[in-house]
Amino acid sequence: MALKKILIVDDEAGIRKMFRRHLERAGYEVFEGESCVRSIQILKQHEIDLILMDIIMPKIDGIHCLGRVKKHFQNIPVIMVTGVDNVQTGVEVMKKGAFDYIVKPVNKIDLLNAVKNGIKAKELKEREERLEPFKVHYIMLLDNTSIVMYHKNLDPNIEMDGDLFGSMFSVIKTFIKDTLQVGGGLKNIEHGDYKILVEDGPNFFIAVIGTGEDIIRFREKMKNVVNKINNDYRVIIADWNGDMSKFKDMEQEFKELIMENG
Repeated sequence: MALKKILIVDDEAGIRKMFRRHLERAGYEVFEGESCVRSIQILKQHEIDLILMDIIMPKIDGIHCLGRVKKHFQNIPVIMVTGVDNVQTGVEVMKKGAFDYIVKPVNKIDLLNAVKNGIKAKELKEREERLEPFKVHYIMLLDNTSIVMYHKNLDPNIEMDGDLFGSMFSVIKTFIKDTLQVGGGLKNIEHGDYKILVEDGPNFFIAVIGTGEDIIRFREKMKNVVNKINNDYRVIIADWNGDMSKFKDMEQEFKELIMENG
């Protein structure tokens, strides 16, 4: 297994030497750049996994160099090293795209933990990007009694009165019942070739039937939709009397999820 590659960017040779010693003993391959210009050259020549960058450097300081790095190598986590434990500095570098920052004098444990977390975050992001996107086949809005207030079918294989839909709908109703009784349930449910995702709002549920692997990112979009529905339809849902025409424009609320299908 190839060693993870760490680039140290610091104009002080002593700091680079100390970081190199700790990192190599921990099993990393280390590269050194004494300036921003040199660090960019190294990044073009090698597939670096993480960058440790000092903020105070001559000519081009670390904050400006961070901007250049993130412009061309945005997927590489950058940990900034500062000599001042200042919240404002930390906020500034995080806004500019730094993964984290550590304060000098840097001890071995803090250094290795920061690097480990940065590498882990990069690997997780790369894994997520390789996942098959989640594709929506069916969307429902349901009240607390599992009555469907709105639905949209994007898959001709799923018919609302068919056996496949019936069995999946039973799973959704069970989830809603469990949520109301015990305050939670399994929100990602496998059903043959399909996955059923359920997200609960204040007095309603949205259920999505689909296929694909990238569930974590898709669920964040579901939470956004729950918030939109709650903002726009809270009163209508609370006073709903069974008139489905009140939700005829609901597709706009679900647009963020439907767009996943391209």
